[in-house]
Amino acid sequence: MSSIQANVIFTGEASAKLIEFSEDINVRYEHILYAPALTTEVAFYVLHNPVLGIITESSSFATHGANILRYYFTQTCGRIPWVTNVSKLLIRGFLGQEVIIHCSGIVTSAATKSGRSSIFKKSFQKEYINYLPLKKKAIVECNLSKGIYSVCYWPHREFDNLTFSVMKAGLQKNMILLRADCTGIELDRNGRVWFSNAPLIRDIREMALNIDFAFDILEKQIDTYQHIYTRLHSPISLNGIIQLLIDYFSIFILFHDTYEDVLVDAKCFFEHYMSSSETASVMDMLMWCRLDKWMLDSGLILRKRKKLLSNEKEVPLPDFSISEDIGISLEKFITYIESIGKDSVVAQHYKYVEFYIKFFVAKEWKFIINKILFTRFSQKCQLLPLSFGQLELLDFSQLLDMGGIS
Repeated sequence: MSSIQANVIFTGEASAKLIEFSEDINVRYEHILYAPALTTEVAFYVLHNPVLGIITESSSFATHGANILRYYFTQTCGRIPWVTNVSKLLIRGFLGQEVIIHCSGIVTSAATKSGRSSIFKKSFQKEYINYLPLKKKAIVECNLSKGIYSVCYWPHREFDNLTFSVMKAGLQKNMILLRADCTGIELDRNGRVWFSNAPLIRDIREMALNIDFAFDILEKQIDTYQHIYTRLHSPISLNGIIQLLIDYFSIFILFHDTYEDVLVDAKCFFEHYMSSSETASVMDMLMWCRLDKWMLDSGLILRKRKKLLSNEKEVPLPDFSISEDIGISLEKFITYIESIGKDSVVAQHYKYVEFYIKFFVAKEWKFIINKILFTRFSQKCQLLPLSFGQLELLDFSQLLDMGGIS
């Protein structure tokens, strides 16, 4: 194959040898990086090594890694191209060879002279940017004889019994908040979580895009994270951490698999009042907050682990709260909107602007709050006379019955 059409997230062009990312990668010459997704680990590698462009297999346009790079690029006025939706099967013939990322998202071999001759004529043309939500992974199983169906929102995730027991206590409250008639939440033998008669993912997407409905839940999510942040500034017991974890999962579902849909909705909203280039710049300004700066400045690499117990170091609390972050983000965004002469958008549609800003900041804090709680839980459990493997077989009530942890 002489060329591959990718999806453009960061526009631009680059030409260099294509190298695949790995945990022990050590490349000192200029190169284009291929990775499964733009994680925080990949983002920090890009910032500290001579990477001229990024190609990913399947990655959200709003990962924490992507948003760290967005913040960095806005401060340095530089940018490297990032394209996605390129499978390993398609790209493997290009690995180790010099390739070109074109502004349109086409990836070609540098040996393709017809592509090279025009490569620098369309640098940073933002109309090529295309935010596509990742395909939802949820699956549904029906039991026609009993007249029920079950939804597994995360079939690609495996949970142990301890993690599930904490999640279930919170998710049951979450279903009530969503006004859902869910009749049960169970863990199957493969570690997958199933919800009986729960909303389908398309229904959850509709809820998330209904600002009148979603705004109230978003405010509750922000209040919950603020409470968790404040509570963790004082000494806390294992039982206290478990209660905070239950609070965290009680506000979990609505925006978990729909955040890309909401951000695409934001992009469509701004496109009604701005050019494609202005919209692209506004979305870049929308999709970073002080938390991303804090992660960049602290060099904090967060790996995706869905189990409560791990040997990760305790994730520190930021020196500012989510409420402070929202205030800074609103001021930053509105100032930028005014600077490009679009202040009427804010004046006439403040509710929408406020929702999208608060939504994005809460989305960034969600993962941090997760890691802060999970790592503190693990630290407490290391004091127990059982291995992590043994603890994962218990539920949290059994854990608390063991006692001996302050």
